[in-house]
Parts: sequence; structure tokens; C-alpha cells
Amino acid sequence: MESNSRNSAIVTSVDLTLDLIRRDVKHTLLDEFEFVTSPSKVTDGVRTIFMPSVPADHPSLECLEDGRWKEYEAIIFASHWQQQMYNLFLDIPYGAGIVLRNAIDTVPNKLSRNKPKKFTNILYVGEMNRGLDLAYGAFKKLTRKMHEDTRMIVVTNLTNPEEMTPSLQSLSNDIRDNPKVSVFRDATEKELLSYMQEAHIFVYPTDYPEMSYTPLLKAISAGCMCIHSSTGSFPEMCLGVTSMYGIIEDRPTHGVKFLHELENALNVYSNPTKRERLIEHLNTAKHTVDAIYSWRRRKEQWEDLLKNLLTSSS
Repeated sequence: MESNSRNSAIVTSVDLTLDLIRRDVKHTLLDEFEFVTSPSKVTDGVRTIFMPSVPADHPSLECLEDGRWKEYEAIIFASHWQQQMYNLFLDIPYGAGIVLRNAIDTVPNKLSRNKPKKFTNILYVGEMNRGLDLAYGAFKKLTRKMHEDTRMIVVTNLTNPEEMTPSLQSLSNDIRDNPKVSVFRDATEKELLSYMQEAHIFVYPTDYPEMSYTPLLKAISAGCMCIHSSTGSFPEMCLGVTSMYGIIEDRPTHGVKFLHELENALNVYSNPTKRERLIEHLNTAKHTVDAIYSWRRRKEQWEDLLKNLLTSSS
């Protein structure tokens, strides 16, 4: 089953944070700066802040070699792991960048605790080629003979068939035809929150090195059990409160590993005693993530940063 909420590509976590900045940070400060998420030529006299949204080995970043990164007023990294990669690949000194983690509007407690009881819902949010095949493959296998009360919600960037590889086209068709799967082509923030309220388990078995991934943070805040690999910035981001497993390069082996992790999670949810213990842990995880990644806290840090940049350049 498929629903189309809006025809736009899934935005990056950096773009989502930039939306929050433009929404809430004082415009008297914002008007003094230009924010860019991809490398571009700096206009003379314009204070430009670079918030990288692509991996450090992306071809578009070649323009930052030979010290040209110095043209920016500031380079803001979403994680220490991202800063480390930019230092490794582009030789940008650690002292030239600032780490301000992405942030989220935290989910109110009353919304994170009221999960459906009839079904156990699994949620995947991300591009099709970043682990949906492993997530859906495990779901399909585990619900074939057991866990028949499990459903899956997929929020992804379904593209036109002619733009897909044969494997992605086959995956797309299989998912569309599965009555136990609800597919949504992107989602507004309000819609995504409603899916996370419905979800018990958030899955992201990716091998893509995410620099930051705010849907994971939002899912924790929404009271979901989160299962994901250890690629990219995840070991730093998850604060030890998720079900993270070591990334495996061999894809079939990765799929088997993830299947076992998901099976264990479903077994917990099917056991009332274990489920109650898990919910206690998820409440603790929520409070931890809300304290570290709350946009209310990050907004103050952004305003302090912009004030300091203005003071130092005057």
C-alpha cells in the first residue's frame, strides 16, 4: 500500500537543522550571515557559514583543497566523526571547524508512551538504497510463519521506475504489493511524528556513513527501540542507548546479522515481562537523547556562536 504525501527528495539532517535555525534563531543575527550546505564561492563582504551535507570524499569538495576553506566565516560540523573525516580527506585543521550537533524538536512524553497494542510496527525512514532491502528482507522472512501481528511502515524516496536499478525496482514492487507494509513517499515533520508514534521498532541497517541522522534521534525521543549499524557517526550519535551492532562489509552477512537483531527485538515485544523492562529502558534513552539533542538547547548555542562570530570579525 502506498501513500504520496509530497514529491520531494528526503532532505539531509543538516538541511533539517538549518530549517530550525531559520525558524527560531533571531533574525537580527541571521541577517548578518549566509548559510550554505554545499561548497560554493564566497561573495566578497558576505559572512558565509559552511554546514557540510556531503561526505568528506565527495568530488564537489575538491574546491576546498589548498586552503580555500579559509574563505568561510566558519565551518560547522554535525558530529566529531564528520570533522575527523574532513581533516583526514581535506586536511582541514580541527581548529578551523566547530562541532555543533544537529538537534530535534523533542517528542512530548505523552506522545512517546502511547504505542499501539494490536500490532508491533517496524519503521524505516531513509533512501531506498541505504538499507531498505535488508530491513524489508528481514521483516518479510520473520513474518512469514511467526510474528504475524507485525507491520512495517516505510518512508522513502520512491522514484520513477526508469530511474531505478533492476534490484531497487524489484524491491519497490515487492513492497508496494505487500499488504502488511505501508509506504509513504517522504513526509512532513507532522506526518513523520505520527508514524514514529505508531512505531515500536525503528530500523536502519545501512552501510552508508551518515554524518548525522536526525530521524534516529527523533525515533529515540518518540520511544522507539532503535536497531542500526555502527557505520559513520552512529557510535557517537546514539550515546549508547540504542541496539547498535557492528557494521559488516559483506552484505549477505550484514543481512543475517540484522535479521537476528530484529528477531530478538520482536521476541522481546511478544513477551509481556521483557516488554515492560524494555519500555523502562526506552524511557531512559528518551530522556538522555532529549537532554543532549534538544533544539531548545541547541538554539541558544547557535545564537551564542553567531554573536561571537560577529564580535570577533568586527
